[in-house]
Amino acid sequence: MRRHRPIPGSADKHPHRHLPPMESTYRYPSAIPVHPCLPAPEFIAPVSRTNRAERRNLQTTSGNDTRRATQCLFGGPSSVEKRRTLALENDMNLFDNFSMRTKLFLLSGMTAVLFLIAIAFTFFQVSILRHDIDTIAEGTLPGIEMAGKMSELRLRYRVRSLELLLEESEQGRSRMEASLRDLSRELQELRQQYRSSGRHSAEEYTLLDRVDASVAAYENAVAQAVGLLRAGDVQGAQVLRQTTWVEHANAVRDAIGALVDANHKNGMDAVQEAREAARSIITGDSVIVLISAILAVAGTLWISSRIGARLADTVGVVQQIAAGDLTVQPPPASKDELGTLIQSMSGMQAFLRQSMVSIHEGANQVASSARQLKESAAQIGDSSTAQSSAAASIAASIEELSVSISHVSSRTDDASHLAGESDHNARHGKKTVDELVGGIQDVRDVVTQAATQISSMQAQSEGITRIVAVIRDIAEQTNLLALNAAIEAARAGDTGRGFAVVADEVRKLSERTAQSTAEIATMVNEVQSSTQEAVAGIEHGVHAVQENSAKAGETGETIARLQDASRQVADIVAELNDALREQSMASTEVARRVEEIAAQTEETSSASVQTAAAAESLDTVADDLLQVVQRFKV
Repeated sequence: MRRHRPIPGSADKHPHRHLPPMESTYRYPSAIPVHPCLPAPEFIAPVSRTNRAERRNLQTTSGNDTRRATQCLFGGPSSVEKRRTLALENDMNLFDNFSMRTKLFLLSGMTAVLFLIAIAFTFFQVSILRHDIDTIAEGTLPGIEMAGKMSELRLRYRVRSLELLLEESEQGRSRMEASLRDLSRELQELRQQYRSSGRHSAEEYTLLDRVDASVAAYENAVAQAVGLLRAGDVQGAQVLRQTTWVEHANAVRDAIGALVDANHKNGMDAVQEAREAARSIITGDSVIVLISAILAVAGTLWISSRIGARLADTVGVVQQIAAGDLTVQPPPASKDELGTLIQSMSGMQAFLRQSMVSIHEGANQVASSARQLKESAAQIGDSSTAQSSAAASIAASIEELSVSISHVSSRTDDASHLAGESDHNARHGKKTVDELVGGIQDVRDVVTQAATQISSMQAQSEGITRIVAVIRDIAEQTNLLALNAAIEAARAGDTGRGFAVVADEVRKLSERTAQSTAEIATMVNEVQSSTQEAVAGIEHGVHAVQENSAKAGETGETIARLQDASRQVADIVAELNDALREQSMASTEVARRVEEIAAQTEETSSASVQTAAAAESLDTVADDLLQVVQRFKV
């Protein structure tokens, strides 16, 4: 008997699974490796202490599993046959693992392959037949036609040569000789065309050589007769016609006739081969189509019988399950659609087994709970009297609680008034601090603007310093130029005196310029020094203003937080006051409810008697449910 593991998630769907556990039996924990011959480490349904028949079934099943495992491990009298049977079943299961679509596709594919083979065979045979037809059309028929024309030309040549011997006029003989030459030329061209076609056998070419030799001898005999006629020896020409002429004419006739017969024979052979190829095509296609049909029908019957047998096994198992036997072994599962159905049926069977076991446990638990319910009903009756006396004392305590709540409520009103005054003062302080912060920010903006302007002035003074340096460099260069000009004027003598005076004036002017630039540089340096000191002082002032502004902002935030805290305190006090009022009302309501509880306690005492009677009825129902569950074999 196959034991199934519990279905995951089934405990959540069946609340009675959480009842107090009863005695359970397990075999082969999943953490221990199991030999293939041994039973799978699967779940054994719980067995109650009271159901001894289930224990005997479990022991019998365990003994059967042990005997099968021993026979598998140590070999039995039919172990070879069992292995062969197992191999055959594995092969069948391999085919059963294919889906229905795959099976039908394999059957259709096998049939299609056979039909493709038939088509390929047909194409091959048709190509052979086409080759034979081409041979007949391009080789045999033209050969027969040319051989017939040769025979016709041979006959016309012979008749014309005889007419030449009978012609008495010279003009008629000349015409006959010209006609013989034309016939000889046509016969020669026809033989060359026959030879150049290249589609004839060696025998035909041998016969063609024979025709060439016979025609040459025949034409030579005719030429000799024509020569005798021209010489006036008509009797000699007639004798030649009756001897050599006739022999060569008959030789030409026989050679051309043999060539015609050879072409006719080759044509008949080609036609016979074409007929045989056509019969082969018909026979081969018929055989392949017949084999394809037989295999398709056999495959269809085999697949349908295989599916029908498995469906019959599945239906038998379903009927046994419907009859109440939940221990029946389901058919081997596979990976096709029927295997999916079998797996679903196995899951349903396992679920039903577990459900029956759970229902059995639940029925036992219900019976136990019914007995406990009867005992509890008696205890409820005893405790109802104690509850009545306790309700009176609770009512007195609630009255005292109402007085205390009224006193606390009056004190919370005073606290709410103080919290309101604190909130007003905090709002006024925050407004003053906000104005102070605004003034400090204005001062910081003015000082920052002054620092910016002084920094700009310092940058301008630095530009003046650079200009003064340039002017000083120009004055020095001018002084050097004036000195050089004075030297050059001294060298020039009297002619350079005027230039020397000008150079001296220029030198004096450059000296005064240098003195002025030095004074300007000194003044600019003093201005820059003063500007730097002013910038440093202003930056220090800006830093101090920023610090005071930050501190004032922090003070404002602190006052704002104090304002929020006082507002929250006021809200809390208001909520507390409301809660106290509600508690006062609730205490009054509780007192009234306690009186009602006292009245209901008396009703509970009478209801406990009815509960005991219902528990007795529930115990009877649980026994009936146990009898129904025992009909199922799990």
